[in-house]
Amino acid sequence: MKTQAIKDLVGKVLNHLKRNHSWDEDIICQVSITIDHKFRYEYDELVNNHGQDTVNRWIGRYAREITGLRNTGKRRKANGLIKTYTVLKP
Repeated sequence: MKTQAIKDLVGKVLNHLKRNHSWDEDIICQVSITIDHKFRYEYDELVNNHGQDTVNRWIGRYAREITGLRNTGKRRKANGLIKTYTVLKP
């Protein structure tokens, strides 16, 4: 799978977040912020290999898939690595 490294990064970030917070509807934003502050080197390597749009789309998809949360269809504005994200729900 070409995106396995992206999935691995999201899993690592979610494990880090789970220790400090519970997953909520803004988990995609939380993952993005955590990557920007703690895993930026890995993110930049993935962007070099796949492109920023692809990496960011897969981060959102894997965050939803790994947490088991569902897409609400609502979007919110974000800052940093992503400009918008999808709100999730249990």
